[in-house]
Amino acid sequence: MDHTTDQGAAEQPAETSSGAAAPAPAPPDPAVHPDGAALHRQHRGPAAGSDGTTGSAASVPGPVRVAASWTWRLLLIGVGIVALGYLLRYFSGLTVPLAVALLLAALLTPTKAWLVRHGVARAVAAALTLVVGLLLVLAVLSGIILQVVGQGPTLVSSSQAGIMQLIAWLSNGPLQLAPEQVQGALGQVTAQIPQRLESWAGQILGVAAGVGSSVASFFAGTFTALFALFFFLYSGRFLWSSCLRIVPKRARPAIDRGATLGWRALMDYVRSTVLVAAVDGMGIMIGALALQVPMAGAIGALTFLAAFVPIVGAVVAGAVGVLIALVTKGWIAALILLGVVILVQQLEGNVLQPFLMGKAVSLHPLAILLGISIGVTLGGIAGAVVAVPVLAFIKAFSDSLGARDWLHLAPAADLRLGPDDVVASNALGGGTEETLRRQLDPDSPTTADLERRRRRREAKG
Repeated sequence: MDHTTDQGAAEQPAETSSGAAAPAPAPPDPAVHPDGAALHRQHRGPAAGSDGTTGSAASVPGPVRVAASWTWRLLLIGVGIVALGYLLRYFSGLTVPLAVALLLAALLTPTKAWLVRHGVARAVAAALTLVVGLLLVLAVLSGIILQVVGQGPTLVSSSQAGIMQLIAWLSNGPLQLAPEQVQGALGQVTAQIPQRLESWAGQILGVAAGVGSSVASFFAGTFTALFALFFFLYSGRFLWSSCLRIVPKRARPAIDRGATLGWRALMDYVRSTVLVAAVDGMGIMIGALALQVPMAGAIGALTFLAAFVPIVGAVVAGAVGVLIALVTKGWIAALILLGVVILVQQLEGNVLQPFLMGKAVSLHPLAILLGISIGVTLGGIAGAVVAVPVLAFIKAFSDSLGARDWLHLAPAADLRLGPDDVVASNALGGGTEETLRRQLDPDSPTTADLERRRRRREAKG
């Protein structure tokens, strides 16, 4: 008998009496067949990893796959942030005035709300608040300009006297430099001034050519900021609810609650920053007045404005004051004013900021410095000013989403949600039947109700 033929015939699928092919035999049992384990693996195909990967991906260690996944996601987020920053910078003629208007609205909204509670029409209250705020800003800027113009000659003469004192110290002090050497060095510096001016002349002319468009852009941006500020004060909630219409209905309650808490944190931050800046400016101005440093009022106003850039701004403004004290009153007065600046900074960091800002907008100093650095890189001075308020808003917004506190509130009427949308919102947040009942209960408070109650408590307190 031909065994080869018999084996080949045995490998062919058997046919049933109806002519159909019989089912393929099951893979051999590893416990019975000696080579069953190998045949079983061959029958199953390539081995799968613990996370379901097959083929060559299964040969990559798990930590490497996780690191690669995180890497491309973080790179994508970073590219998105940079692209958004450059997009906002490209349209800075619009985004900067809107950002300024938002910050001013966060500062002036409590004043407008107080006027409305006392019977003033909403449009009139918004206009009055806008006018008063504008007058205060103009008063501060006018004070700075008048002090610089009035005491500028005194500063120049004091600076010349300070330079002469420096020359005398270099000649008679520990360095014992010869007067000829000092005069020669000063002569070289003086001789280079005309050359520098000639080289800068072309640049100055180029800048002057763009002054006209810059002035026009400045006034256009100012008008845009004032126009937007009025409508933010007058109908801010209506504008916000209109923006929410582009958001899926099931996500509107969560975003509305998070943005409301973020706006509250932004108002607290701006109000606290104004108070801290006022204390910084007053403290340094009092120290400068006591030392009879020229332009003490301008130094205080500059410190007030610079304090809106946390940590960095007040330090830079204080350094300007110390430099003025050095060239006008000598190094002893400069050291005393430096001590005043350090004392004011310690008061701000250890007392004022923790007490005024509280936990709602508490940010780590490293996060503040990183935010300011990113803001300066993407938007210059404007980016440095808005960086920390944006961080405060994002922190409050993300905390609200993490706490899922919108599940315990009824959605606001202007969100235009039906019962099915509320059910979907409850499911989106992983709510229970109890939270769904609260959301559907018409007597449950909304986010707007909680804000009104909070403002009443603050007014009474």
